[in-house]
Amino acid sequence: MYLVIFRFYINTKEIANNVTSYTLHSEFILLTTLQHTLLCSRLDLDGIGSLASDHNLGTSRRIERGARLVIAVPCDTRVILQMPRGNLECIHPRPLLLHLAATYLDSREYHRAFELFRKQRINLNLLYDHNPEVFSSNTGHFVRSVKDPTWLSLFLSELQEMDVTRTMYAGFYAKKSEDKSLTKNKVHSVCEVVRTAILALDDSETYLLPVITSHVRQQSLAAALDVIKTVREQEDKAGERKPVVSSGEALKYLLYLVDVNELYDVALGMYDFELVTVVAAKSQKDPKEYLPFLNQLRK
Repeated sequence: MYLVIFRFYINTKEIANNVTSYTLHSEFILLTTLQHTLLCSRLDLDGIGSLASDHNLGTSRRIERGARLVIAVPCDTRVILQMPRGNLECIHPRPLLLHLAATYLDSREYHRAFELFRKQRINLNLLYDHNPEVFSSNTGHFVRSVKDPTWLSLFLSELQEMDVTRTMYAGFYAKKSEDKSLTKNKVHSVCEVVRTAILALDDSETYLLPVITSHVRQQSLAAALDVIKTVREQEDKAGERKPVVSSGEALKYLLYLVDVNELYDVALGMYDFELVTVVAAKSQKDPKEYLPFLNQLRK
């Protein structure tokens, strides 16, 4: 590979005539162009061929006028650019990020993948959509690897029915075959398998909030309230160890996810008047209105 007056050659074949700099990554070739864009294409026949055509299979992004490539760190996502002023800047091109994410997911390094997703704002649905079958069969390993209940709650709350490998990351997953059977009722099925994996843990009570989140995402508010009711009963039993997450904290979290009036109606349908009173106290309802009503129902 060599560059002569903006003309980029590979084995004497001219690939592009608007290149200002280039560098090689372990999996990609990166180019800057006269149009002030950074191109990233895979180091394979399709990727190289796309550089010679009008349709680039890689991903382009705008860069500052006059920026030049210095180096792409091998087996990493960092790319160093030198700006016209002489200063160096580090960027993380999306194709390199997705490649590293795919590497982590293929090797089932879910904690490192989740950390990368959060840091670089990659859609968390990719944890499942990358390979639904592998994820479903390794949900227990996923839960144990991630560990953090907050991360698990975040993952469940961001689940969407769409397959991100067919939408926002379609360019990177162009060769992926579609299996509609694995993405049908995605949110419901993922919540189910994750909750099952959590409840199988010895310290499952630590993951109370993700369990509640899974019920909410499945539109099962009664089940979420049942979880809180169970915690309240444990708290009321004298001599027992207090739960890791109190019922008050759990209810406060649930009210963050669900409208309080909707939750009040669900609690009312469960005929647990103590629970209804607790939920109503968190709402804007006037006690002079709901307390006489509840007292009448108790008769």
